Amino acid sequence: MLKAQNKKLAKLYFRLANARVVFTLGATYVINQLLIIVILGEYGQDLLRLQTTFDPELFRRILSEWEGAGFAAYKKHFYPDCMHPLIYSFFLASAWAFFTRREGAYPSPGVMVMFVLPFVAGFCDLVENALHLLMISDLEHIPTYMVKAGALVANTKWLLSSVSILVTLVAYWRYAMRKREVFTEISILADPIVIWEILTNLENYSQWNPFVVLSRGKAEVGARLECRPRMPGSKRILKFHPVVTRVVPQKEFAWHGHTLFHGLADGEHIFEFFPEEDGSIRLVHRQEFWGLAIPVVWRAIASKTEQGFDLMNRALKEKAEQRMKK
Repeated sequence: MLKAQNKKLAKLYFRLANARVVFTLGATYVINQLLIIVILGEYGQDLLRLQTTFDPELFRRILSEWEGAGFAAYKKHFYPDCMHPLIYSFFLASAWAFFTRREGAYPSPGVMVMFVLPFVAGFCDLVENALHLLMISDLEHIPTYMVKAGALVANTKWLLSSVSILVTLVAYWRYAMRKREVFTEISILADPIVIWEILTNLENYSQWNPFVVLSRGKAEVGARLECRPRMPGSKRILKFHPVVTRVVPQKEFAWHGHTLFHGLADGEHIFEFFPEEDGSIRLVHRQEFWGLAIPVVWRAIASKTEQGFDLMNRALKEKAEQRMKK
């Protein structure tokens, strides 16, 4: 029986580990949360105290201070709040599943425990809502035990949801820092010295390079470059100042850059030379990406970057092979 339940839970885990599901649930959560905030208005600032207090007198005093308008807003907020626990439970669980899923691997027991945690928090929230609805139905006779029970499940809810949010943020950090790669390659029938000279003569990029339309700097480890790529289909020219990380003549040339600060959107641009039996050079042109913003923009930049690399590869091949004919 337990094994069958675990299989059903794992099936739900894999179904929720989907970017569209995460986005849809996240958008729904934000909309519903904003609706609750609008309904509560100025009375929302006392809601947390009302939910978490174990003191029956404080509970009654907060409700009495709200008077008619505040009390009416509190009752009205239960309409969206009745669905709110389900929405945020599924949202947090889907985000956790998406950030921790590994292709071809079954989730570990620890991963599944954290997957269930938001649902436990949501259940506590539903119990809290039910208790509060019972209590406000008769303000003159609010049982002490019910106030304490409501506070217990409310504090448990906040604790579990806070832990769930924290571990999900950590999971996102690890997911974002996982390296993603744009990979291209091309075969060039030319002397590697010729290819290397063209590739590392950065000042001449503007004469032949359709992707990095302008570049300045020296091909020396530690040197800071100025690179201005133009994505295919765009008139806008970007500007980066990467630092050269590796220079191995006729073998490898690489530079590393980032946007705003390290960890937001980092990338290492790499060229690798592989001699072939027919005398040609297989040039691998790739870039590794990582950072907090990369999962958000990956689909937008990956295909365009690959197209830009292909354009540069073909232009480099044409220039190197033409020089060999001279």
